Amino acid sequence: MICFPLDNTTYTASALGAFLGARTRGVFSAEENLRVSANGTMQLKVSSGLCWLKMDEFWGTVVCLEEDTTLTVETASASLNRIDAVCMRLNKMTNQPELIVKKGAYKVSPVAPDPAYTADYDEIFLATVRVDAG
Repeated sequence: MICFPLDNTTYTASALGAFLGARTRGVFSAEENLRVSANGTMQLKVSSGLCWLKMDEFWGTVVCLEEDTTLTVETASASLNRIDAVCMRLNKMTNQPELIVKKGAYKVSPVAPDPAYTADYDEIFLATVRVDAG
């Protein structure tokens, strides 16, 4: 049994994980927090900020992106559209957070990819981006 915090007690990461497990998954609600913006090229800027992800039912994590980050969107297909998602991911296999562009499928009428809630990944989408053919 874990009880957190208690005076004069040494804790492991699992205790803090249990504490954060009570948080809802998502982005900290503040105006510029993890805001995604485009600059007219195939690059996106993600502003610094906080979000919460889940390792499992009783273990939560907090991700702090300390600096604005630029991501590159892969070039379009010549004939089909797609929708990509800017994704904050907890890679449970490597025990690391990842900020990625999750590529959608090429289609005439594209749909955004689904976020992963699996034994290997926990993802939240920060934005979706339509990538038109050509």
